[in-house]
Amino acid sequence: MGKHHFFFWGILLAGLTVSLQAQQLMGPAPVLMQWIPVDAGLVVPLRGISLAANGDIWVSGASGQYAVSSDSGTSWRSGRMPDGGSLDFRDVHAFGDTVYLMSAGNGELSRIYQSTDRGENWALQLTCPHPEGFFSSMDFWDARNGIVFSDPVDGKFVIYRTSDAGQTWLEVPRIQIPPAQEGEYAFAASGSCLIAGAEGRAWIASGGTAARVFFSADSGRNWEVSDTPVMSGTPSSGIFSLAFRDALNGIAVGGDFRQPDSANHNAARTNDGGRTWQPLADSAAMTYRSCVIYLQVGERTALVASGASGCSYSFDEGESWAPFSAEGYYTLAVGPFGDCWAAGSEGRIARLKISIPSPEVSDEP
Repeated sequence: MGKHHFFFWGILLAGLTVSLQAQQLMGPAPVLMQWIPVDAGLVVPLRGISLAANGDIWVSGASGQYAVSSDSGTSWRSGRMPDGGSLDFRDVHAFGDTVYLMSAGNGELSRIYQSTDRGENWALQLTCPHPEGFFSSMDFWDARNGIVFSDPVDGKFVIYRTSDAGQTWLEVPRIQIPPAQEGEYAFAASGSCLIAGAEGRAWIASGGTAARVFFSADSGRNWEVSDTPVMSGTPSSGIFSLAFRDALNGIAVGGDFRQPDSANHNAARTNDGGRTWQPLADSAAMTYRSCVIYLQVGERTALVASGASGCSYSFDEGESWAPFSAEGYYTLAVGPFGDCWAAGSEGRIARLKISIPSPEVSDEP
């Protein structure tokens, strides 16, 4: 082989090396996300969603309505709670055949129902006994242990726990809950302002006059509270959603639902289990959001957030966000197998499709 051939291959290898180094500096290939709509035959607002380990997809909403799919959204069985036309089911949680529905409303309109046969029959388990109460969200650590809470009554949030799969719901003694500020409450917008997390942790997000996070390290028995830099001070602003990827690291998102296009301190992050919160960089892509989740995308962990003005994702714990949909949804959920679904206004339901393009390496010198 002549010297000019060695020279040519040397230039080619050098070019490939520079191309690979540039690709590494630019980071992983971009991710393409898009919503694939499905039709469940519902037209009411949907704010509850749950993905069960058996593959069932549950959604719930206004006018006492709910629906379930067992074939990845191809077909749906819908229902309405008997005599429940005035109920607004803002949250749903499913464990295979056992399903819980939580309605939000003043006083006795806040309820929890349970079905042990995938929604064929329902039993009323809990009715809010306080006329000024208002259930905001429920969650479960496992099939037997769960938690639900109401807006403040006599100056404190009202919290109930169950340790027997909902057969009894016991109110947490008020002395163990820090006082709420005047005009502080929660938003029943997506079923995610309450999180039951790892190692018996629990977190509650507030809004209104204050955007704070109440947290418990003992499965909701005792509570502390911390301030956050998320915007607040009006009846329509504060934290709307929480997500935690482990016992220490989490994110709070929200804003002002009456100003959905405003990007003004709409998110904060914690790395100590919710005891302290740090502001995140504001971005035009991170406007008002009503729900946020952690999602595994390949070998990376992403955050996906949705609100009235659209959807966005982040691969750096929320410091920067990339928009991917101008159409927003009220609520999001991730299933045990990593699939992600959304539900929103007028009965809209969608599955998240994620594409990771293969990196292209130029062979030109």
